[in-house]
Amino acid sequence: MLKRVIVIMLSMFLLSFGFSKIFVTAESTIVNVGGVLPLSVTYLDDKGQPAEGILKAEVSVGGFYEIDLMFDGIPIDGTATVNYLAPYEEGEATILFTVDDESTEVKLKIKEEKLTGSKIGIKVEDFYGNAAYKKANSEIWEPIESNVELHEGDSVLTMKDSFVILKFPNNSETRVLENTQIEIERLEKVGEGYVIELKQLKGKTYNSIQKLLKSGERFLIKTKSVTAGVRGTRFSVLYEKDKPKIVTFEGTVFAYTPAGTVFPVPKGTEYAPGMDRPSMSTHNEEEFKTIEMKEEEKEEKEKPVEEEKEKEEGEKPSSVSSNVSVGKPALFVGTVKKDNKDFMVYSISHSFRIGPVWLDLGINAYSDRIGGELYYGLPSSTPSTNVLDALTINGVGLFFGESFIKYSDMYSYDLGMSYALRGYGVPNSKAFDIQIGHNGYRLYTHIPYELTKLSSLEFNKSDSLWFGEIAVPVFGFEAFVSGIYDTDVSTPASGQLFVDKSVSVGIKKTVFLGNIGTEFNIEFAKDGRFAYGLFGGYHGRLDIFEFIAGAFAGFSGHHQFLFNRSYYEMKLIGEAPGIYVDGRQTMGYIIGTEVYWTYLKGKLYLSGDFDGNLVLDGTLRGIVPAIGDSFSGLLLTGYIYDETPFKNGKLGVLEVGGDTIAWLSVSYPIMGENLTAGFKLVWNSALGTWDKYVTIGADIWR
Repeated sequence: MLKRVIVIMLSMFLLSFGFSKIFVTAESTIVNVGGVLPLSVTYLDDKGQPAEGILKAEVSVGGFYEIDLMFDGIPIDGTATVNYLAPYEEGEATILFTVDDESTEVKLKIKEEKLTGSKIGIKVEDFYGNAAYKKANSEIWEPIESNVELHEGDSVLTMKDSFVILKFPNNSETRVLENTQIEIERLEKVGEGYVIELKQLKGKTYNSIQKLLKSGERFLIKTKSVTAGVRGTRFSVLYEKDKPKIVTFEGTVFAYTPAGTVFPVPKGTEYAPGMDRPSMSTHNEEEFKTIEMKEEEKEEKEKPVEEEKEKEEGEKPSSVSSNVSVGKPALFVGTVKKDNKDFMVYSISHSFRIGPVWLDLGINAYSDRIGGELYYGLPSSTPSTNVLDALTINGVGLFFGESFIKYSDMYSYDLGMSYALRGYGVPNSKAFDIQIGHNGYRLYTHIPYELTKLSSLEFNKSDSLWFGEIAVPVFGFEAFVSGIYDTDVSTPASGQLFVDKSVSVGIKKTVFLGNIGTEFNIEFAKDGRFAYGLFGGYHGRLDIFEFIAGAFAGFSGHHQFLFNRSYYEMKLIGEAPGIYVDGRQTMGYIIGTEVYWTYLKGKLYLSGDFDGNLVLDGTLRGIVPAIGDSFSGLLLTGYIYDETPFKNGKLGVLEVGGDTIAWLSVSYPIMGENLTAGFKLVWNSALGTWDKYVTIGADIWR
C-alpha cells in the first residue's frame, strides 16, 4: 500500500505526462536563472520493466552538465539522473528527451529570484607596472594605487608587463593580467552572499573562486559573445583578436552564449564561441601565474647599485614594493609652439610612481630659434639663464580613491555631458587639477598655473580658462553643476560676442553600454547679454569602438560646444567663438566614434545644425607593427579640424584658403617610443601646402 502511495505522489511531479515509455520527474518545474535542476529520467519496456538504451536531449535554451546528452547521448539502464543548466535570462525552456524511437517533452519556467541587494565596494589588493582605473561617471583614466576602492561602473586597465589583483569580500580573486581592460558591471551583497559581474573588453584574466558559492550568489565574467559563470573553481578568460575563450583549470565553468545555450567547461578543457563542444585545453595554468615571476625578476633587476653594496657588506637591503614603478626616460628634441611663438626645445624626463604619489621630473632647455641663446626651464616671457632652472617638475600627483591633487600637462578636458567643455586643451602647458570625492560625491576644480622656474618658485598663468564641477548622486543618476570662467578678454570672431562665463546643470546615468543624459547651458557675454542651450545624448561602447550621438538646441545666439579643442588656437588668432550677435536659434546634432585597438586609436566627430553648418574634428594614432629584424615599424599620428568640411557640396577639408587645421606625423622607432626619428607635415591653408618639420625625440600622444 505504501509503495502505491509513493508512486502516486511521484506522478504528481511528472513534468511531461502521457503514454510514452519515458517519464521525467523533478522537484519543481521552475528553475532559477543560472541554476541547476536535477531531472530523473525513467525508461521502461513494453512490459513496464526498466530498459536499456541511449538517452539524448534537445533543448531550446540552456544545457546539461552531462554534455554528451546533447550530442552522442548517454547510456540509460532503467533510470538516469541528469542536471539541467538554466541560462541567465528569464523565459521558458523546452526539452525533448528521446530513447530509441520513444520521446517525451518537458517544459520548464526560468525565473530570477528577486532579492534586494546593497551596493558594495572593493579595494585593489595589489598591482604592478603601468595600470589605471576610471570611475563610472568619468572619462579620465587615473594611475592605480593600493587600496583604491572600486564600485559598479568603474573600469581597470593594464599595460604591458603589468597586472592588478582584485579581492572580493567572499575571498574570490580576479587577476587582471597585462594589456587587459575590464569593467565592473554589478557588485552587490545579497543576503549573506555576493553578486559579482565583470565585463572583459580585452586581454586576459585569471580567476579563483575559493569555495562553492551559496544559493543566489553569482560570479560572472562577460565578453561580447560568451559569459563565464562559476560556483567554485579556477579559470581564465582570454579575449584577444576579438575572439574570447574560457579555459578551466579546476572544477567546472559554465559558458553562457547569447543564443541561450549553456555548455559546461570542465577541468582541462576550453571553450570558444563557434565550437560544438569544449575541447582539450592547449593552455597551462602556469602561464597565467607568471605575474609573480615577472614581479620578482623586475625587483631584482631594478635594485640600485647601492643596495647591492649594502648586501655585500652584510646589511639587509630594503625590499622593492610592487607599488613602486619607475618609467623609462623620455627624450625630446624638436619645435614647440606656445603662446603663438615657436621654440626649439631640448628635454629629457623621467617618471616615478610610489604608492599614491606620482612624480615626473625633467631637464629642460630651449631657445627662440635654432642656434640661438639657450634658456632653461619651461618657455616663458621671462627666460632664465640660470642652469638650476633646467630642472623642471613636469608632473606631480597625490591620489586617494576618488580624491586627488595633480599638476600635469593640459591634454583634454570634459565637463558634464561635454556640451559646454568638450576636449579642451592647451598644448605644451600645465595646470593644477584638484578633486575631493567620496561615494559618488565630487568637487572638482581646474587652476591654470604652471611652475616656470624651480629656483625661484615662479608660477605663471598658463591659460585664461578656469573651470570646475560639483556632482552628487540622485536616485541612481549623477546630477552636476559646472562652471567656466575666461579671465582673458579677447577679440571675438566676426558677428559674435566674447563669452567670459558659462554655467551648466544636468544629469546623466550609466547604462548598459555607456552614459545617457542631458545638459542645460547658459553663456554670458562680456557686455551682460546671455544665451542658452540644451543637449541630450548618448555615449556607448561596442567592442573596440565608442560612439556618441545627440541633439542640441540653442537660443538667443547660443554657440554649441563652444569650449572645444580648437578654442585656444582660435583665441590666439583673434577668432574666439562666442554668442552670435544676430541672436540666432539653432537645432542640430553631433555624431562620432572613437576607436581603441592595439594598432589603431583615434576619434572622429561630425557636428552640425539644421542650417547646414558643420564641424569635422578628429585625431588618429596608428601603429605599423615591426616585421622581423629588418623593419621596426612606424608610428603615425594625425589631427584635423574643419568648420567647412563639405563646402560647395563636396569634401573640402583641405581646401586652399580654408579654415582647416591639420597635421600628420610619421615616426620611426629607434628605441621604442622613447626615442624616435621622423617628420611632421602641417597643413598651411593659406598657401595650400604642407609645411615639413624633422622630429627627433619621444613620440608622445594622448
